[in-house]
Amino acid sequence: MKAFYWLVVFPWLLIASEHQNRVDIRLIGGGILSTKIVYQALNTVGQRVGMLRYENDGESVEMEMVVSGTKPFDPKYFTDILRENGVILTKGTIRNKRWNMEFNAAVIQWNIPAITLNEGAQMEKSLTANWFVVNQSRVISIDAPYSGKWYPEVAVLDSSLHVLSSIREFASRERLSFSLPEDAMYLKVSNTNGMKLLKEGVWIEASDSEQ
Repeated sequence: MKAFYWLVVFPWLLIASEHQNRVDIRLIGGGILSTKIVYQALNTVGQRVGMLRYENDGESVEMEMVVSGTKPFDPKYFTDILRENGVILTKGTIRNKRWNMEFNAAVIQWNIPAITLNEGAQMEKSLTANWFVVNQSRVISIDAPYSGKWYPEVAVLDSSLHVLSSIREFASRERLSFSLPEDAMYLKVSNTNGMKLLKEGVWIEASDSEQ
């Protein structure tokens, strides 16, 4: 009976230990890219997002959400990350654990690594996909990590985050090379079998032709 009691109570204790906040955000300008930057910033500060409402009329974005994490929501850290990406806080209030924030996202500069002919990048070990700027590249080559296998899941997107091409494979690869389509701006790299299974990040570089 005692064992059963702990099986019931222990999950409840885990849920009870989480911190939750309501966060309402309005973004002036920026569109879908500003939304992506907000999600990335929330993940960076250790918050999971439960979206309650999302509206995008082409001029502004409005989001109502519940954020939760093992640590309390840190609005200063969150807004600092957004500011580094050109998303500037203009208003901010809190009442009864409900944050209301407005940002100017008209001039965005997404602060992510760029892949060029002169400089590659090591994908950081992460629980989420990694993003890169590739508008100065023609061909991308990705090498699997030394330890562990990589199952390619890759997407190439334009400046508005529309998918131009994608690759998803269920067989492991040591190396993957592909040409970038016209108007390519961003590269999204992850692992088909889940990011948790990667012991370390893959290496990404650009070249003039497939190798």
